[in-house]
Amino acid sequence: MAYLSDIVGNQEIADLAFRLETWNAGNGYTGRGAAADAGFVARIEIVLRTNWPSPSSTYIDYF
Repeated sequence: MAYLSDIVGNQEIADLAFRLETWNAGNGYTGRGAAADAGFVARIEIVLRTNWPSPSSTYIDYF
């Protein structure tokens, strides 16, 4: 299961297989524009599929 969390950074990560970088508002990674960016959404899907169930790292920030 993938989910978005309002907990940021390295808080409450004990039960996670892996996590992606925190996407802050205003950087182009959030909001309607990001959701409408098919390339960005596809990259997220690829990184999720590639790293489940055996992640390459517990923290993934370049994809």
